[in-house]
Parts: sequence; structure tokens; C-alpha cells
Amino acid sequence: MSDSAQRLLDLIAKMKTASHAFQVENSRADKAPLWKSFDPLAKQMGLKNYADLRDHFLALCANLREQVSLVDLKRESVRQSWLATIDEVSSVFDASNAALVTNAAFSSCFADVNLGRIEAISERLETEGAVEAPKEKLEEAFAAIREAVEELESSGKIQPQFSRLFNHYLQQMEISLKQHDDFGENMFWSLYKHTFATFVQLHPVISGLDNNKAIWEKVWAAASKMHYGLTGLSLAANVVTLAPAVTALLGN
Repeated sequence: MSDSAQRLLDLIAKMKTASHAFQVENSRADKAPLWKSFDPLAKQMGLKNYADLRDHFLALCANLREQVSLVDLKRESVRQSWLATIDEVSSVFDASNAALVTNAAFSSCFADVNLGRIEAISERLETEGAVEAPKEKLEEAFAAIREAVEELESSGKIQPQFSRLFNHYLQQMEISLKQHDDFGENMFWSLYKHTFATFVQLHPVISGLDNNKAIWEKVWAAASKMHYGLTGLSLAANVVTLAPAVTALLGN
């Protein structure tokens, strides 16, 4: 099992390796300006484009920042140092770095001292038990939430906009599973909770359907899988997020 810090280290390593694997305007990508190399770099890594790489990278940083904010540390100065390091690493996508040569930007943002601190964060997160669920558990959760959506849609009485929304969430979760090895579980569980929240939003409608009992059984089966993603330091934050949804469904 991995954690957000290790995921970030792995992604940085892949970015650095990929920058040596292709050319931009007859020169190696790491010798080209960052703004010219980012889009082909993302595609070299199997992503759609620059925005796809940026969004996933910054999501990892945001999740790691949240975990560092919650971890119990004796010295607050260590926390501030770790948070500053995450900010510095994420600044590779700042406009101020766009004109820098790719290698120079990477050397600055991904300096050895920064990578060393992220490694220290990873070690602390593992100590705290803030590790990811195995991919098999995510696939199990995905199957459960998909069954709930299919049961809901079998009623034939759901408004088209909600049907499209559910299908969008399912498609994005499927994509996040395919990208799990690079980006971990954070995006998957975010989409999962949005899907669950949409069921809550439709609570009055679902309660009036002939198959409402079957729907709620599958929704609760899917909800029971969420504990796979509510491990370690993210537990408190997720309980707060999910409390209104759980309260609403308890009234069913």
C-alpha cells in the first residue's frame, strides 16, 4: 500500500524521466521552455494533456497538504516546513516558471531537499496508518455504486440530467481506477462521495419509486464500502463531510 506523499514522489520521478524521452523543436524536452514541454510531456506519460497532468498533480498536493495539517507533530515548525515544501513542489505549475527551461524548473521545484522532506512525510503517514486501500477494494466499491445506479435507472423515472450526472461520475471513477497506479485513490473517493450525495439529493424522488427498497439496499451496500477510503488521517475530515448525507438517509 502507498500514501499520498509516495504517490507524489513517484509522479515527480515519472515526469523527470519522461522529459528525457522525447524532443521539442529538435531539442530534448528537458532543454525546452517548460510551457512548450508540458503538453507533450503529459501525453508521453499517457495523459490527455497538460491540464490533465496539472489537475492530478495539484490534487495530490492538496490531499497531502490536508494530511500534513492533521498529523500530530511535536514541533509546529516541522509542519510549516513540510507545508512550504508542498507549496514549492506544486509551484512547478505556476505561471512564473513557464518560461524557465524544463530542467531548470524541475531542478528548482523538485530539489533533493524537497524530495527528502516529502519522503519524511511519507514515513510519518505510514506510521500514522494513513495508507491507501488496495486497488481491489476500490474496484469492489465501484461495482457496488454502479449496481446502485443501475437499480435506480431501472425505474425509468429519473430525470435525464441526473441520469447523465450519474453516468458521468461512473465514467470518471472508471478512468481514475485506470490511473490508480499513478495518482492513487483520492480522485476516486471524491467522485464516490459526490455520487452518494446525489442519491441523498434524490431521496424524496427515490422514496416514491416502486423499487425504492431495492435501491436503498444497494445504496447502503455502496455506502458501506466508503470505509475503505476513510483510513488514517482523512477519517475525521470525511466523517464531517458525510454526516449530513448519513443523517438524511437515516430518515428513509
